[in-house]
Amino acid sequence: MFIPILLFASAGALLAGGVGASNVLFNAARRKAAEEELKKTSDLRKMAFQCHMEEARIEKEARAMGVDPEVVRSGVDAVMKDQVSLSMITQMINPPSNPK
Repeated sequence: MFIPILLFASAGALLAGGVGASNVLFNAARRKAAEEELKKTSDLRKMAFQCHMEEARIEKEARAMGVDPEVVRSGVDAVMKDQVSLSMITQMINPPSNPK
């Protein structure tokens, strides 16, 4: 929100004949955009690291339970890609009883 205001002020300063003022405002807008991009990148890296740590924890738990971690990973991938729903997994874990 702040960047468009700086760009608008920069254009106004340029039209009013203040090339120096326009440059200052334009550079401030570029700096602010770079700061926001850096924060976004930093947040994405933090999230990727947390996902990696969670994945390692889940793999460790799967090994401790005697389950192949690759099966767990492929199951999580299937859920993330909407190939399988959580209700389908629940049905696989708790199949309905067959009345005779």
